[in-house]
Amino acid sequence: MKIIHKILFLVLFSQPIFAQQITVNNTFTNQQLIDGFINGTCTNILNVNFNGHTFSDGMKSWGYFNKAQSNFPFEEGIVLTTGKLSAAPGPSFSILSDGPSSWSGDMDLQNAVNINNTYNASSLIFDFIPTANTIRFDYIFASEQYLINGTQNQCSYTDGFAFILTNVTAGTTPQNLALVPGTNTPVTSSTIRGTGGLCPASNAQYFASYNDINSPIAYNGNTVPMQVETTVIPGNTYRIKIVIADQGNALYDSAVFLRANSFNAEIDLGANKLIANNNALCANQTLTLNATTANATYEWFRNGNLITNQNQATYTVTETGTYKVKITQQNGCISEGEITVEYELFDFEETVSLQVCGVANENTAAFNLNDAMDLITNDPVDSISFYQNNNNGVLSGIINSTIPYNATNGTQVYARIISESGCENVGTINLLINSENITPITQTKCDTDANSSDGFTSFNLTEIAQIIRTENNFTQNHDIDFFLTVQDANNDENTLPNNFTNTIANQQEIYAKVSINGTCVAILKIFLNVVNTESVQQQELSICQGETITLTAASQNNNYVWNTGETTQSIQVSTAGLYTVTYFSIDGCEITQNFNVNISNGPTDVQIITTDFNESNNSITVIVNDEGIFEYSLDGVNYQLSNIFTGLGVGTFTVYIRDLNGCGEKVLSVYILDYPRFITPNADGYNDTWRIPNLTRMDPNAIISIFDRYGKLLYRMRSQFSWDGTFNGKLMPPSDYWFLVNYSNGKELRGHFSLIR
Repeated sequence: MKIIHKILFLVLFSQPIFAQQITVNNTFTNQQLIDGFINGTCTNILNVNFNGHTFSDGMKSWGYFNKAQSNFPFEEGIVLTTGKLSAAPGPSFSILSDGPSSWSGDMDLQNAVNINNTYNASSLIFDFIPTANTIRFDYIFASEQYLINGTQNQCSYTDGFAFILTNVTAGTTPQNLALVPGTNTPVTSSTIRGTGGLCPASNAQYFASYNDINSPIAYNGNTVPMQVETTVIPGNTYRIKIVIADQGNALYDSAVFLRANSFNAEIDLGANKLIANNNALCANQTLTLNATTANATYEWFRNGNLITNQNQATYTVTETGTYKVKITQQNGCISEGEITVEYELFDFEETVSLQVCGVANENTAAFNLNDAMDLITNDPVDSISFYQNNNNGVLSGIINSTIPYNATNGTQVYARIISESGCENVGTINLLINSENITPITQTKCDTDANSSDGFTSFNLTEIAQIIRTENNFTQNHDIDFFLTVQDANNDENTLPNNFTNTIANQQEIYAKVSINGTCVAILKIFLNVVNTESVQQQELSICQGETITLTAASQNNNYVWNTGETTQSIQVSTAGLYTVTYFSIDGCEITQNFNVNISNGPTDVQIITTDFNESNNSITVIVNDEGIFEYSLDGVNYQLSNIFTGLGVGTFTVYIRDLNGCGEKVLSVYILDYPRFITPNADGYNDTWRIPNLTRMDPNAIISIFDRYGKLLYRMRSQFSWDGTFNGKLMPPSDYWFLVNYSNGKELRGHFSLIR
């Protein structure tokens, strides 16, 4: 601080000096304080005003501080407090609550930090006109609210401060610059707080320490040095208000320390271009730095050395270095800007060859293009994509690299590699196929395991490897391995075991890779065929009694052996039974074929079962006790395979039974019985008597007994007779009456009916 430096001697000898403590002074004028805060002549400062509280002893709530012999991070500067300036020096051993409750708060602070009910506000307000495009300054926030002991309700108090910037010229909305880095959260005693205290930690990486008796300041805790930086428009008038206040009550003071000479107006040349930040420049890329300022001259430096003959407002970077510009304006203002530029160190091969072993006798092969990455570069990449065409750097025909890419020998494809810094590089990939003309092998094997018809069996791949060596004059130095896919073969992954059971029923392709001294000679197809030994389905045959049928084995080869002892392809039989023939297929596998022959005599032994007395829901079941396959009908026209007829009423039915092979037919008459549910003996000719129709035809010897409701026998008759509703010539009254049918076979039927007059 220029003015403060001049009177530093007086300060040091006018205040007691305590080791390890800062010193303070409240005798400087506003202009002296602001002059020490501003660095350089590139900012025109106007209307400086400090606001706060002056205590009865003349001590103010703001003023100058100096680190003296302490370890405080800032050499000197301005401090704004919510209590007495003289209480700011350390050590920290008691709570500072110096401000009276009559000392008001600040509405601008409340709006900026989103708090209310503030007390004891101190502020610094000034206008400035920058001639550069960036301003920055450094600060430390300290507070008695950083408690280690106490009660939890004390955690609800939020002492805060704000750096409120307003573009007066543009009339923009004021904005608070004192934010937690990388967020929009205002810095307060609750938004930055360390671990180990009374209250929960928050953004602890920005909290320096909880203080004790060795602290250079008297506050319980403080943040690390923080920096405010923002862009401004040169020539515009800005107003800044730096304000701090207690919240909730006038207790537990806080302070903000502003580092001297830290309010700088600088030229922003942009963010550093660094490999570590993944934004380094790409090879052959340039960066134009622009420091244009009205009425100014320029000097450009690289790594601290003046770049000769470069005095323009812009400079084009073509190599790695730390670049600085020094701008001198006509009013003598000198401002600077600096940027570090690095170039990406991306090492890659522009042309590589990706070679695979091809399948014998095929002119294309499947390539995993991602395998080319290790050939192109070992450096980290952000993304890689592959293309079919490259027309003077314009790539087209994108290739889906998640699946194998089929190509002929010598095909060229192109890779676009994007580095972690976003730099694009293009490489050429030559696709090469290594292969020899080798005849594929077909291996056929009979399915002789426990499940001989499932199409799965075990193959000895060692034997197949020896066949490949023999047929192609390979030696034992030729290594042969087997794989399910060509891709596995090229990657030497998932080698098949020597005893391999096919995974696809009946037929499957696998691949044999032939190598010598680790170099692939060729990949050839192996066709595995599994022949089922019981591949012929059993035949069901029927003939009539006395007939002969010819059984013929499927036409495969010879050497037929029947279970009858015959050895011809066909035999004739006339008796029922299971006939079996074994023979060999053209593949040499034994096949067994079965013929099941049934003899039908026609329907001779037939039993009829009826379900009666169910009104219209009666049924007929036909049981044929003869060999054969039969069908059934009630009209001789419409036949069915089911032997049951349902939904039948009362009456006489003709049942037709015939053999499906035409071996005979039988026709029977069947009676469905039911009894009348009532009798009306009134001589009108309808329902005058009660009887069971068709019972005489079915069982002429059946006896029917009729009882009244009390069990008294009223009448007994044979099935051909009927009852007229009388007893000993006397008319019986209307009521329910019961009957009992005694069949001649000993069975009985009971039921009841109504007599209605």
